[in-house]
Amino acid sequence: MVGQGRVLDTWVAGREELEEWADRHPVLDRTERRRAEAGGERGRDARAGATLLRLAVAARTGQSPAEVDVRRRCATCAHTGHGRPRLSHGLAASTSHSGGLVAVAVADSSWVGIDIEQVRPVPVADLARVAFDARERDLVGEDTEAFLDVWAVKEALSKASGSGILDGRLRQCAVRSVRPLRLHDLSGFGCASGRVLRLPLPDGYTGFVAAGPGVDWHHTAGLSSARTTRLVSPGSR
Repeated sequence: MVGQGRVLDTWVAGREELEEWADRHPVLDRTERRRAEAGGERGRDARAGATLLRLAVAARTGQSPAEVDVRRRCATCAHTGHGRPRLSHGLAASTSHSGGLVAVAVADSSWVGIDIEQVRPVPVADLARVAFDARERDLVGEDTEAFLDVWAVKEALSKASGSGILDGRLRQCAVRSVRPLRLHDLSGFGCASGRVLRLPLPDGYTGFVAAGPGVDWHHTAGLSSARTTRLVSPGSR
């Protein structure tokens, strides 16, 4: 619960199980439903991500998921229909999805960012040339998994800083070693005093969460382990 120390909560769940839960418990607000109506993979990911975020925040605050106040504002275009989630109760949040898997991070720290990636074929050399520092390009070589590890670390840091990847920060050097994870000075990302943690994910995925200092980390894998039925009041809509 909020107020009992600085806590980082990460939740990971499959998109299909989130869809099944959301069909039984329609908790999204009008803006979230509109994003979900985009259709296709984009709409499904938006619905699943919004649902999981509400569940994670509800578990922290004691609210029902439908009562959670989630506001968004894009840092680039200032549109309120998308962008970084903003929460009450002094909580920061971040969401990610890839290959049918959804992840959220919620923390009572000044910033938090999460990114997951399905391990899949990607044009490593071309993408690294555009997005990575020369030292990171040497580190990953042509190794797809190493590339996705570095990418996920830097995405998590960029989300945590609130900058996204559009202002060139993705090209700043962040990673010295992948296994074990060792980082360069992160002051360029605005995260100098923070932590970056590897997420425990199913085989075929990689991901990391970046959060402020001094947080205790709790991880929830799948909805069955979270006992989500207790989070829904009988009158929830």
